[in-house]
Amino acid sequence: METTKRGMSKIFKVGCLSIVLLIVIIIAIIINGTSKDEPEQLAAQVESMEVEQPSGWVYEDVNDEMTNKTFRYASVESTNTLDFEFPYDKNVKFALAVRNLNNQNDVMLLAESCQFMTSVMNSEYCRIKFDDAEVEKVYFNSAEDGSTNIIFFSNQDKLISKIKAAEKVMIEAPFYMAGRKVLYFDVKGLQWEK
Repeated sequence: METTKRGMSKIFKVGCLSIVLLIVIIIAIIINGTSKDEPEQLAAQVESMEVEQPSGWVYEDVNDEMTNKTFRYASVESTNTLDFEFPYDKNVKFALAVRNLNNQNDVMLLAESCQFMTSVMNSEYCRIKFDDAEVEKVYFNSAEDGSTNIIFFSNQDKLISKIKAAEKVMIEAPFYMAGRKVLYFDVKGLQWEK
């Protein structure tokens, strides 16, 4: 029994020595593997990296229960709000949206609670400015279902290309009994391949 205890004691001492030796080797590797220039090199690499800002676009795939087809939808909220007289609200938010339904792209402007001027056969227009480019007139149609809080822009594929290339968009839209007002959107980062 005493022999077994001595043997176990020797094994324990050898085991402890092995562990200590292993720790010393690991510490030596860490110390030798790190140069004094590494922190400066890491700092330079971090400074040279471009940090991509998150996009404000929200993407959704919506299933049409009647046809069992899926359409893609992307929207970004306006950075400003507008105030309207009674019966509408103050601080009304807007969304600029792109959708693909039945392989057809649409670019839409939606309001929470107000009315755009009605446009039949492209009779009304918005003025749109992409970044620092010239202001453009873009005609629109009202919704087929009679909704007055949504408009559909013409030349949608051209608009999508310009939105994808821009960072900011200003849209001056005509509102029922409120005249023309300007909306601002941060549109950087639209991912749209349809």
